[in-house]
Amino acid sequence: MLIQPEKLKAHEENLLGRGNVRSDHIHVIALANASGARLLYTEDKGLMDDFKNKDLISKPRGTVYSRAKNAILLADDICR
Repeated sequence: MLIQPEKLKAHEENLLGRGNVRSDHIHVIALANASGARLLYTEDKGLMDDFKNKDLISKPRGTVYSRAKNAILLADDICR
């Protein structure tokens, strides 16, 4: 799925206007909203908090994986 830059920029500006994004990865939250992606693999605590924040991502809510034991979820053959 390709996201048009204008659509992504609009989502970023909307999030900036709210002022409740804790991490410095507003582009990730904007992309999740623009694309509908709801799965994140990160160890960034601020980004985890943002991704789980129902005011930033909802319908459906986001799921975050951060542990090495979940690395199998990133395996190429699992995603096919």
